Amino acid sequence: MSRILQQSPSNSGYTLASQLSRIADFYGFDGWLINVEKTFPIADWNFSKLEGFLKQLSASSDPGCVIWYDSLTVKNRIEYQNALTEQNIILAKAAGSVLTNYVWTEDTATKSRIAALRHDIDPANVLCGIDVWAQGSECSRRKTYPKDIGGGTGTGLGVSKLAEVGLGAGIFAPAWPYEHFASLSDSQDVDRSMWTGSALPKSLDCECASKRRHFVEGYRAHPILERAREHPAGSKTFFYTDFTQAFTIQSGHELRGSINGLRASLASQSITPRCISRARDRDDIFGRLESCPSRLSLYARTPQAEYTKPRELSLFRLSILVSERLLVSITYQKFAAADLWLRLDGLDIRIPIVGRSHEQNTVIEQIQADGSGRTHLTGLSLLFYDNVKVAVGDTLLLADIMQICVRQEYHAARSYTLSEVVLQEIDEVTSCLSWKFDDGEEVHDVSHASRDGDGLPHSNMTGPFSFFIIDVNGAEVGRAYALDFLLQDLDDESKIQIKGVGFDGKVICAYSGRLRKRRRQGSMESWHGA
Repeated sequence: MSRILQQSPSNSGYTLASQLSRIADFYGFDGWLINVEKTFPIADWNFSKLEGFLKQLSASSDPGCVIWYDSLTVKNRIEYQNALTEQNIILAKAAGSVLTNYVWTEDTATKSRIAALRHDIDPANVLCGIDVWAQGSECSRRKTYPKDIGGGTGTGLGVSKLAEVGLGAGIFAPAWPYEHFASLSDSQDVDRSMWTGSALPKSLDCECASKRRHFVEGYRAHPILERAREHPAGSKTFFYTDFTQAFTIQSGHELRGSINGLRASLASQSITPRCISRARDRDDIFGRLESCPSRLSLYARTPQAEYTKPRELSLFRLSILVSERLLVSITYQKFAAADLWLRLDGLDIRIPIVGRSHEQNTVIEQIQADGSGRTHLTGLSLLFYDNVKVAVGDTLLLADIMQICVRQEYHAARSYTLSEVVLQEIDEVTSCLSWKFDDGEEVHDVSHASRDGDGLPHSNMTGPFSFFIIDVNGAEVGRAYALDFLLQDLDDESKIQIKGVGFDGKVICAYSGRLRKRRRQGSMESWHGA
């Protein structure tokens, strides 16, 4: 732990801060939450060095992307302040942002804002913690704002109050709906209610003696997303989603620790639609994310009234400049003879979703500026006309949307191959599969290849590849988001296939062959990966 305070021999900075900065830059994430919930040894403690460590780390990140957690004080004690105080404000300023503990009040939040302004800290970078698990078991001692009803379905009340005060919110343990309730349907309904304000089911299955404790006053009026700031998805030239959620499919020995064969994996998540996945305050048309395969399923219920206009389901907010020709593609499967369109918001363009029922179709539309002054694609929505009958009480599956892509039109792209594929034994159980890619000019183990100029994203680690699909002996075992992948329990020789997938969901190139494991040299400690 004391290594946090160690400076490099040349006194050029803090070694760990430099390493953390390189890791964030290499893997492409925003910053760090620094949570020190253990005191430093007295012989090593030096407040000035801790402050210097935070300042160096913060200087290498965007503003607000290094967050100091409210635990360790300037006196090297673990004393949660639940506010911005003299015990943590210097460390908060050094980091640039702070996450307080979750037992705050409106009064302490107001004082925190005053303290932030006095010390030239942006109040938006003062995040007051909200413990979603405070609405866990009835005997729980965990408390959060508002007193007695905070957390859980009341989380949005805390977020709303902090927005009134002018501070940010840090939401702790948002997976609570899936850990507290017995059924998946209840978990999904409670999760949706927390974020969007939809009504809770009339009955909930959990261990609480009184289920009414989850129906807190005002829970529908103040959902979390009421105060959220929505940013455009994608970039100014590109958008793609295949609706993959933050889970990977597990099999064999990997099933241990998974839930229903799924394991959390943030790296696998594609861009998913905004949480408000129902048509403008109505429940008669809605979307639901599904897995295996990943897709957005569009459903209709019996309408409560007659509609002369199409019902719309807003999916994504975008900000794509139509300065050159754009290609918009949508892959889908229809199940009902309904009139459906993909609307390009801001351009007044509708793409009909047509084709034979139960067959997968792809529609590609070429878009270009038409001189009307409409120059930006601002969003994507689905439109539905009431030309199908839904029996009272029934739900009708209209269509599955598999992929949507918006990109610049281009005519030539660089050709790639995968090369130098190696299967290296690490220990008796684990082996590392590694490879490089060749763009016809140079072989890359970490991407230094130039961009193709095709408007697609480009990774500093994997170049034009979004991920790699790994097959072993004919079975898919996972996705790699770097140029290596760990495998377990392999035979001495295995049939390996690696498919490199671009950011638009298309396979760029693939490798297939039989590999024998290279025996390790020395101990595991000497292995540093590919």
